[in-house]
Amino acid sequence: RSHWEVLNILHQCGFKVTREARLCHGIEEVITFCQDWEGKREGFDYEIDGVVIKLNSIAYQQKLGETAHHPRWAIAFKFKPKQATTVLKRVVFQVGRVGSITPVAELEPVEVGGVTISRVSLFNEDFIREKDIRAGDTILVERAGEVIPYVVKVIKEARKGTEKPIIFPKTCPSCGSALVRLPDEAAWRCLNIRCPVQLMERLKHFASRRAMDIEGLGDRTARVLVVSGLVKDVGDIYFLNEEKLLKELPKRMEALGRPIPTFLGELNVKKLLKGISQSKIRPLHRVIYAIGIRYVGYTTATILAEMVNSIDDLINMPLEDLELAPGIGPKIAHSIKEFFNLPENIKVIEKLKKAGVRMAKLEMAGPLAGKVFVFTGALSTMSRDEAKSKVEALGGKSGDTVSKKINYVVVGKNPGSKLEKAKRLGLKIITEQEFLEMIKER
Repeated sequence: RSHWEVLNILHQCGFKVTREARLCHGIEEVITFCQDWEGKREGFDYEIDGVVIKLNSIAYQQKLGETAHHPRWAIAFKFKPKQATTVLKRVVFQVGRVGSITPVAELEPVEVGGVTISRVSLFNEDFIREKDIRAGDTILVERAGEVIPYVVKVIKEARKGTEKPIIFPKTCPSCGSALVRLPDEAAWRCLNIRCPVQLMERLKHFASRRAMDIEGLGDRTARVLVVSGLVKDVGDIYFLNEEKLLKELPKRMEALGRPIPTFLGELNVKKLLKGISQSKIRPLHRVIYAIGIRYVGYTTATILAEMVNSIDDLINMPLEDLELAPGIGPKIAHSIKEFFNLPENIKVIEKLKKAGVRMAKLEMAGPLAGKVFVFTGALSTMSRDEAKSKVEALGGKSGDTVSKKINYVVVGKNPGSKLEKAKRLGLKIITEQEFLEMIKER
């Protein structure tokens, strides 16, 4: 059957299927369809940002397959982003967890595509210079991909002569250290590893859901822990206790003339300490991601964890081996070696080990060891990331694509094409309830 025939059969069976779809014969019809819809987008009660174009032949769909995050037989045609003009009032400079300084423009609030924009990233000094952006300018903004605010251009005809050049700082807005611009990089960076704002950002990253997933360690808590001086690196969180948080922390904040954090009461402190304790047994790839090596995102951390058995193996891996690893390359390899060459970072690793954080792979010890799960459709009891975390905590693995290597395909509401592929391959398909029973028994 064809995709078009399937849609019509589903409609006849009573399923809700858009009646705006059209079967096109040739690229000219596709182009005309997209142009028509771009012209009609303003007439809807809801936002639409494009049209999805799909190959009609299911046989060809199966031949083309899919990547980790999208089918190769479908592509989205995005409409031109909606735009608006506003005034750039001032620029503030933010410090990231690896020390990069990002200029952020504060705007006169303006509505773009139903969303009010009041701030927009200016990325780096080069971006400001190339577009000749000045404080007080009238600028044209859009939501790139209908999501991220972006400065398209300066409306220079609107200048009054009172606009002021944006001066990039020479020192870090947080700690006052001299900023450095490394060769072949656009960003100015603060290289002070003890910079307070960097530490706050590293702490939030370390505790984030895809990293160590520590409940209760968000923006407010990270800020208080750093400001009070109780936490000087991410390893320090594992040595916190009720006395430090309920008695010592308020005294420190009071001595600094800062407000005492009322949100850290006895109940929340117990939850925080429980979350910290539970995070000690995260899988190796999440530990690698959590420690915050520059350029090492979640996917790269997963690749690295497949190559080694422990964090020590990664520390000692020769640069040449890292460079030749699939998906790594020279840039990431050098960043990894630079990270572990810093004595401060090695001290943190040793502190994590001392605290009992697992820094090596499970030796097939988990009850789901050797099992690979794929999730399709919406789960009712947890998010997909949470489900994957539970699998990994029990020694299993989670994938994004369906193949013969998958042991279980867990099906939620409104499953996608993964379900059909799983059926074709004869894979074990289970419901969300069956999955919950599997992990409950453990």
